[in-house]
Amino acid sequence: MVLQKFCDCATRPGGPPCEGEDLSLFVCSCIAEPSAKDDFYQSVNNAWLSDESITIPDEYPRWGSFIILVDEALKKQIKLLHELEAGVPANDDETKLQLVWRASMARFAAWEKGEGSCAELEAELKQLGDCVPMEGDGYAPGLAKYLSRCQELSISCPMAFGKEANLTDTESIVLDLSPAGTSLPSRDYYLDSKFEEQRGHFRAHLGKVVELVGAANLEDDFASRVIRMETKLAQIQMKRD
Repeated sequence: MVLQKFCDCATRPGGPPCEGEDLSLFVCSCIAEPSAKDDFYQSVNNAWLSDESITIPDEYPRWGSFIILVDEALKKQIKLLHELEAGVPANDDETKLQLVWRASMARFAAWEKGEGSCAELEAELKQLGDCVPMEGDGYAPGLAKYLSRCQELSISCPMAFGKEANLTDTESIVLDLSPAGTSLPSRDYYLDSKFEEQRGHFRAHLGKVVELVGAANLEDDFASRVIRMETKLAQIQMKRD
């Protein structure tokens, strides 16, 4: 039994209310909390899931304690970088952070004005073309080589590589492969009809990518190719529920 409200002077949950306290305020729920042995997820997250005051903010596709912690950490990092930008670095590490921050801000400002260089992106596209011949026996080895490069440089790609415990041999681990690299928040954004408008926004965004990078550096039907590829990746992903 879970007491939803009890008097401040009560010595224990469910203790007697103060004299004159409105008893109608004391509401007990006779629904037992989920048992960990029956449903561990519900047992751990029941308070969070049952709290009607917790809603997903409009600017987020999902919400939870990890996202909150990441957001708070990111805001603290940005605050520290603003302080470094305005001050005098105390050591070499702070100097490096200050230089990287200023260079990044300058790049973003240039992009806002429609200026700036895409040389690094163009070089990476060339690297992809050189690694992966579109015909012949070299395609599969070349693709594997480039995907390993993506893993090293943290470049988003269609496959995520990881490792898991070998359930049949505790002394070893096994390679884990899973679909990744989709741009939209979840598989539903690609497959559910209610997200048709969002898919339209995504196609418009890809059109701007073509303008930024240059049509000469991309396939003629770049936007359609990306959407088709990501939709196939979404189809083989598990549903969130």
